[in-house]
Amino acid sequence: MRLRGTGCLFLPRYRKRGQTEYKASSIWWWKCGSARMPTGCRNRQDAEAWALERLVEMGRGGLVGQRLRPLRYEDLERMLIDRHTLEQRRGHLGSSLRHLRRAFAGWDAKAITTDWITRYAGKRRQAGAAVATVNVELARLRRMLRLAHDAGRLDRVPKVTPLPGANVRRGFLEEGDFRAILEHVPEKYRPPLRFLRLTGWRLMEALGLEWRRVDFDAQEIRLDSSKTGEPRVLAFGGYAPLSELLEARRAARRELCPWVFPGRAGRALDKNTVQRAWKKAREQAGHPAALIHDLRRTFVREMERAGFPRSVAMSITGHQSEDIYRRYAVVSGKDQEMWLGSLRESGSGRAMLPFRQPEAASADE
Repeated sequence: MRLRGTGCLFLPRYRKRGQTEYKASSIWWWKCGSARMPTGCRNRQDAEAWALERLVEMGRGGLVGQRLRPLRYEDLERMLIDRHTLEQRRGHLGSSLRHLRRAFAGWDAKAITTDWITRYAGKRRQAGAAVATVNVELARLRRMLRLAHDAGRLDRVPKVTPLPGANVRRGFLEEGDFRAILEHVPEKYRPPLRFLRLTGWRLMEALGLEWRRVDFDAQEIRLDSSKTGEPRVLAFGGYAPLSELLEARRAARRELCPWVFPGRAGRALDKNTVQRAWKKAREQAGHPAALIHDLRRTFVREMERAGFPRSVAMSITGHQSEDIYRRYAVVSGKDQEMWLGSLRESGSGRAMLPFRQPEAASADE
């Protein structure tokens, strides 16, 4: 029995020009209200299944028409790239997407299930990829699937679990090591590196800094957005080293150049150029493992040593999550020696913190 409002299936009849005999079509059609459309099915059972799918689409608020092309991995990738471009995110997707494309190109999105994702991660590890690299690729895939789900193209998002044991970088640079490396860096690349050492900012934030963001009257640097997408203000009025650096850059400013650290032809300094200069200088200085990003960890460690409130420190560096900030608060053996060396013994031989005075003995004792 056909339910009212579900439409009906029929075989349309037609005749060719000049003929009087009508013939029935071999393709079943579906009529629902005033809409008529071919199902593309030659079997009635297949046509009924097709019509049921269209009714489900209507219930979800979807378009009713020809059968939609199945959602493929290529569609997921396009969604991610479009969103990445729309949000103006820094960084390239190419390397991580290249491996995902090799594994899932042409796949139906519904076929990318948790077990296949786990198998992909295992094969990448067997191929020699680092845990952190595989986790980045899994994060890209998870975001693709979530975007498709938010767009109503995917019913459910499979669980994507990052691999444990990622090697989190924990290096930092002592002041003497930084100065040794800086001596081998060409002069034109030294100002942005000094800026990173004094602020703990990310490299692209420094290289993309424009003069319109620097207010010398208010003694502030204002970023409208950063990696986290949040605006940030850095007050440098009482910070003499940074004030002197910015004043020196203003004195050397070229006319009509918007960048604080300009490169060739009035453009901003290229990230790869600075990285290459740093790599060459660190090898000459005898610190081949030092990274530019270690300056950020060094700055966070110094704020921790100085007792900065964590909210203030995070507002300077731009960390949005305290969990991520704690990764940068590297504690070395020298830090432990410094604090343990500051302990003093009380009269009873017990160690006392230097800022805590021994309590006076009461009269009852």
